[in-house]
Amino acid sequence: MKTDDLKKKCSICKKVKEVSDFQRDVKGTYGVRAYCKECSKIYARSKDISKIELFKKFEQLQSELAEQKQKNAVLLTKYQVAKANWSTAFQEIAKLKAEISAMSILEDKNFIAF
Repeated sequence: MKTDDLKKKCSICKKVKEVSDFQRDVKGTYGVRAYCKECSKIYARSKDISKIELFKKFEQLQSELAEQKQKNAVLLTKYQVAKANWSTAFQEIAKLKAEISAMSILEDKNFIAF
């Protein structure tokens, strides 16, 4: 029996085709793969396309991550500057409070002296 006379159903497109329309595979039925050459090409292209899309998405996520790291570094710097300014401001407030209390003590003494 010749292999050209045999028919086989493609597992993807479900069409019955001649065995010559399938790629050779020693492990498969009739020595051919389970899906036809057409479906094999489409499947290979879709895998390539999905790999390309995944790579593009990966690159996009990497660039977004780099941007976010830069933003975080800027925010950290701003936070550190603000924190330093606040501590300076609190020190100034403490000095002013001390001056005010010293002034009020002097005023109280002056008031008493009158």
